Amino acid sequence: MEEPQAVEDPDSFRDADVILQRTAVDIMVRGCAYTQTLLTEFAVGISVGSFTRSIAIVGDRSVTQRAFGKLHFSDPTPIHAPVPLV
Repeated sequence: MEEPQAVEDPDSFRDADVILQRTAVDIMVRGCAYTQTLLTEFAVGISVGSFTRSIAIVGDRSVTQRAFGKLHFSDPTPIHAPVPLV
């Protein structure tokens, strides 16, 4: 498992971020989600103190239109490569 690294990115900061009083902070995540085994979906998350958020990473799916306009979604395909989190 890789250790997260702080990256100073001037494009990440805006004038609106310079406020004298803030009641909350923004957390930006930049990286890739991956798994060591082939899965069709998995969850990734971040925790800072009591703050926790997670998202579902799902393999590619396709959609086809069936009779009477009904949509059909395929099962997700296995995820082979790292998925960028931007």
